[in-house]
Amino acid sequence: MPYKDPIVRAEQKKQWAIDNKERVAYCKKKWTEANKEMVDAYKMKWRSDNKEIINAYQKEYNEKNKDIIAAKRKIFYQENKERLKEKMKKYAEDNKETIKEKGAEYYKSNKELILKKTNKYYEKYKENLEDGYVKALIVRSSSLEREDIPQELIELKRVEIQLKRGIKNVKNNK
Repeated sequence: MPYKDPIVRAEQKKQWAIDNKERVAYCKKKWTEANKEMVDAYKMKWRSDNKEIINAYQKEYNEKNKDIIAAKRKIFYQENKERLKEKMKKYAEDNKETIKEKGAEYYKSNKELILKKTNKYYEKYKENLEDGYVKALIVRSSSLEREDIPQELIELKRVEIQLKRGIKNVKNNK
């Protein structure tokens, strides 16, 4: 005979659920499958009503698991490299104007930072006499195009610059 006292009945239900976990899980799964639309609607409503809670949880989770997330992303990228490259290429082709506008907007808002990084990169490029830097010097001082410059000419120009730098250093040290 069922108890009339609701507190005793609630405790009895709780104990039954603990004792019959598999049965409860089975019934819950069966009910969820039978009422999928209602469950999905409830989930969507809950998500839209609790965006702040979800965002806070995701932010906290991402902060705690940075290394794990980075490793998973790296593995995913390695496994799907070609597909992702194709996807990015297609997006770039379909959204040229949007990308161009966003790039211009980013450049305007971060001009000083970009110039600082560019100058730092350029100094390293210049110091190491990279092919691109040497090519730029050749193009600047001649009527040749970048595509027309052979590797041998780049090597000769690099040697010339190294000699000039060496002579300059010797003069400055005397």
